[in-house]
Amino acid sequence: MHVVSLNVNGIRAAVRRGLLRWVAEKRPELICLQEIRATQSQLPLREFEQLGYESIWNLGSRPGYSGVGILSRIGFEPVVDPLDDPATEHEGRFLAVRAGETVVANSYVPNGNSGPERLAVKLTHLRALRDWTKQQLPAAGRLLVAGDFNIAAEPIDVARPTHPSGFLPSEREAFAALLELGLADCFRVFHPGEPGHYTWWENWPGGRERNIGWRFDYLLASPLLAQELQACRHEQEPRLSDHCFVAGEFARIKGARVREPDGRRARRA
Repeated sequence: MHVVSLNVNGIRAAVRRGLLRWVAEKRPELICLQEIRATQSQLPLREFEQLGYESIWNLGSRPGYSGVGILSRIGFEPVVDPLDDPATEHEGRFLAVRAGETVVANSYVPNGNSGPERLAVKLTHLRALRDWTKQQLPAAGRLLVAGDFNIAAEPIDVARPTHPSGFLPSEREAFAALLELGLADCFRVFHPGEPGHYTWWENWPGGRERNIGWRFDYLLASPLLAQELQACRHEQEPRLSDHCFVAGEFARIKGARVREPDGRRARRA
């Protein structure tokens, strides 16, 4: 199972920069996208379908703002249990599906940069995400929480902590509380203690070239799913966004069938 997560910073811009070409070439089984910033009519639904993907979206109620989506070549059903988070329930920040015996959640955590009130919203959202994950774990077993968390978890995850939020003790504690449920940070399984690995870069001249960045984007796997983790990496090319891909490889998805493009016969995962 090949799973990727990417904050596209606007799906229409990402398509112009080559998102569909990348999907056609790499063809991961599951794709989690954040910060869609589009309405339903502006999504390239037919193009994704032609590539063999079903999709599900939570775009929120404010046009051109936030939004998450999951694309899958594996048959799935939505997980209807919502986050208990009234402050963000209309912002399009959370989505979950069950593919075979694996539950995949896609989260776009608020950045909290606009002041104390918005930071409080961010921390409440993280607590709600933890509560949802804790509730799901006993029944789900195989659970993957993907997304843009807008938090650098450790000092090695940020080059320069220059923003008003993203590296505050309260944020890092909230992220640590999520990991304490037993979730594995998939990237750190293969790169423990290594500095200089980022998924978002400062919007400064040469910020990306000089690697002035933050590690905001994660794949977090439950203990059972982590046993099947084979690889996790950051993919910086192509540059579709100010973020990069986080890509994970897992041994399998039990009980799932993988779709092929153009209506070709499905195969077992």
